[in-house]
Amino acid sequence: MSQYKKIEHSCRIQAAPVANAKTQEGDKKNHHFRTGNSGNQKGRPKGSKNRKTIIREIAAEKHRINTGNGVKSLTTVELILLELRNHVASGSSTALRCYESLQNKYGERVSGKQLGVLVAPAEISQEDWIKREYL
Repeated sequence: MSQYKKIEHSCRIQAAPVANAKTQEGDKKNHHFRTGNSGNQKGRPKGSKNRKTIIREIAAEKHRINTGNGVKSLTTVELILLELRNHVASGSSTALRCYESLQNKYGERVSGKQLGVLVAPAEISQEDWIKREYL
């Protein structure tokens, strides 16, 4: 128990000693918990799963789906993304924003560097090939 209580005086809060508080003279230390007992005694049981673990397990669950080509096994995340894609295709602007957000966050990253290799016959230079293809 705290040794101080709050007393309000015109927008100021001051700490004043509580009249019935024990003095620390007889106590070695004044702790919130007794020695050997700390935290929430009836807290989460050992072996129970936290939310992140539960979400990861559900996301990784496999589901058997009948398609026109046969039976496929897809994870929950794959099914959600396919359904999101279907909503985007049907014209949902909310689904489109969500899809674009996921694409920006997890999609392919392309930097400003040139990617790939140009393969051209030896008798034509890269500049001549670009002029012929794009101009």
